[in-house]
Order: sequence, then structure tokens, then C-alpha cells
Amino acid sequence: MRELDAQPVGLFVTSEAISEVTAKEFTDFMENHVAAFERHRSNPHPQLQSQRP
Repeated sequence: MRELDAQPVGLFVTSEAISEVTAKEFTDFMENHVAAFERHRSNPHPQLQSQRP
């Protein structure tokens, strides 16, 4: 499970590097990405939601 938890962190770091985010911008960058992730999780795909028991 620890490996799965590390994957999003790795993706955020990769995205940060590709976006050329500076150390000064890092906190805002992470807050925006985490907020987007939370919005996505709170609105699951309708098809998947309908398949739930």
C-alpha cells in the first residue's frame, strides 16, 4: 500500500518539474493540484457510481 500512496506524490513532483514551478511557487502549485484531485474524487464518473451496490 505504501507504494500506491507514493505514486501520486511522484506524479505531482513530475508535473511540478515539467511545469518549471519554482520553490517559491511550490506551495500554491500543490494546493491547486490537491484541490483539483479532491474535486475529482467528490464527483465520481456517473457510470461507475451507478454500478455501485
